[in-house]
Amino acid sequence: MLPQWRKPTLIAITPDSITINSGDKENRVIDTENVSSWAQVLIKLENNAATIKPGSIRFILSNHYVRYAVLPWQPDVFSQQDWQSLAENYMRTLYGNDIDNWTIRIAMQGYGQPLVISAIDQLLLMRLEALAQQYKWTIEAIEPALMSVMNHYHHKIKKHDWLMLAEPQRLLLAEITKGALVRFTVASPTVNQQSVEALNVVKRTMKLQQEMKSRHLHVFGKDTSLAEEEVDMLKASSLSIHNKSDNTSMSEMLATLI
Repeated sequence: MLPQWRKPTLIAITPDSITINSGDKENRVIDTENVSSWAQVLIKLENNAATIKPGSIRFILSNHYVRYAVLPWQPDVFSQQDWQSLAENYMRTLYGNDIDNWTIRIAMQGYGQPLVISAIDQLLLMRLEALAQQYKWTIEAIEPALMSVMNHYHHKIKKHDWLMLAEPQRLLLAEITKGALVRFTVASPTVNQQSVEALNVVKRTMKLQQEMKSRHLHVFGKDTSLAEEEVDMLKASSLSIHNKSDNTSMSEMLATLI
């Protein structure tokens, strides 16, 4: 008899909570009290790690812990190593020597399309790998939240749509052209300015567009007020489904992206 296939346990990590989706029971949410650093969040995970069964693990990381950039296509570059060097040099122009402590990854989007760069603190990744080794987890993936949402909703997000991830105190607007991510806009509003700043980010980005191709904005997150508006003929809708009155956290929403 063949062994039963089992999906990996999904662990979504954000500043305000950690959600563990093991697939065989109700998701478990660990309140992290909105701590300021990922190190404090991982202490909470470490304190609960013994309750997570050995096996495959997939991590989804909040956009608070990831930096993104878009690297223009260059026809005279062919090797993965050369693209990696270009990405690292480009990130250095944006963030300086901070990148020496980051793991930088590139994602190809097809021939002639720009590349997506993501950067995560090396120590964060090392802490996750150390926990995995200690508790006999096999890490299947460590994914930025943006990529998890894009992959899960790829059938809804069209070639010229926009996507906003609305986390508490972190907004990320991704512009998509011809099916490829071409630009990111990030804002870090205070809690009471979240909805206002989300609308402002969209309006500022629209002003920069010489030719407005997008007609749809997808919103993923707790604050769906933007998804109830139409901004200069840009229709918005929510990807995440929950009741306005509930206390669903961002990590709980991310943990449903199986």
